Amino acid sequence: MINSMKKTGSSIHYAWVICAAGTLLFFVLTGLSNNAYAVYQPFISDSFSLTQTALSFMNTCRNLAAILSTVVLAAFYRKFNLKNGLTIAASFTLVGFAVMALAKSYPALVIGCALTGFGNQLGGIVPVSLLMDRWFLSRRKLAVSICSSASGIATFIAPKFITAAVEKFGLSSALLGQTVLMLLLILVCFLLFVNDPKEKGMKPYQDGSAEKIASGTKKEPAPLSKANRFLAYATIFLTGGLCGCAMAVLPLVATSFGYSSSVMATTVSIGGLSLLLGKLLYGWLCEKITQFKTVLLFGSLMITGLSLLIFGGRSTAFLYAGSVLWVGSLAMIAIGLVAWPADWFSEAEQISCRQRFIFLHTGGTFAFSIVPGLLADRFGGSYLPTVLIFLAEAVITLTVVVVTYRAAGRTRG
Repeated sequence: MINSMKKTGSSIHYAWVICAAGTLLFFVLTGLSNNAYAVYQPFISDSFSLTQTALSFMNTCRNLAAILSTVVLAAFYRKFNLKNGLTIAASFTLVGFAVMALAKSYPALVIGCALTGFGNQLGGIVPVSLLMDRWFLSRRKLAVSICSSASGIATFIAPKFITAAVEKFGLSSALLGQTVLMLLLILVCFLLFVNDPKEKGMKPYQDGSAEKIASGTKKEPAPLSKANRFLAYATIFLTGGLCGCAMAVLPLVATSFGYSSSVMATTVSIGGLSLLLGKLLYGWLCEKITQFKTVLLFGSLMITGLSLLIFGGRSTAFLYAGSVLWVGSLAMIAIGLVAWPADWFSEAEQISCRQRFIFLHTGGTFAFSIVPGLLADRFGGSYLPTVLIFLAEAVITLTVVVVTYRAAGRTRG
């Protein structure tokens, strides 16, 4: 393996340094900005005496900003190169957190939260994937999975530190401290960042697997009927709630069961670890047993996890086990958004379908983001109705994905 990574005059191809930079960037702009941010929500609610609906509305504004960013994403990166575009995305995130840290009113919180939504989407998986495409001819999927796993790393390690910082220094100081930390990490990332191998007089990383793939033949999926396409698109929209709102809802589920902030932070941490491991395991299993069989496994684990989470108020064992299985299995959706089009659609349609999937998923997250708070206010602060809706969405998602794979004739790989 080491030999395959060598190039003339250096031991490791600079593409792997770019992969490290992309991982660090994803750690900040998705992990710390989005997933780890969820830990602040109970503290924000207490500090500003917000209803659950008001708290959910902040996430709705954040998701609306993400939708708007998705609409302009392609044009944005045609206008700006990757480094400049990601610099703008990082600026949105940093300013958003600074605004929330200094906020004295609810409108200021909403504005800050919305700004982080712009940064999260403009600096998310799409530009990171584009960067990996430029630097890797071989091992692209590995590089992208390494980068995307950073969100799970942040969700695993950050909650305990955030909870301790808020309890010791206060909400505003904790948010400001995270802003400074994110700024320093982003500066390190951009010191390593290079837009394109040509800028360093290099070629993309290649270890021989690219030629093997290129020389092979891949069976085109069978054309999907209009009904199959509609079901697929509708289901991707549903996953916006099930997956896109997961990390925002998880800490609120724990606190609504009456657990302490320490248990809440532990729940988010183990959820983040399971998401990290889930992404790595999903990619590995797809190569070993086909993506269809991996979907069956992960979909079943998701349904099991949400079923256990219903009983999370009875003991932390149900809470932790349910969280691990649910959040870890979300890797199926997170990776499926970019992987399923290759199994379901012709090569000519795949790029447009990936963009459509991301837009629908983001739209579903926006549409659902206000629902958990409304239901919690309606049912005495309980997030159990939201868990039940997630369970129904998980059953529908698994069913439709299996049906679509069968319709496309891709159940054998």
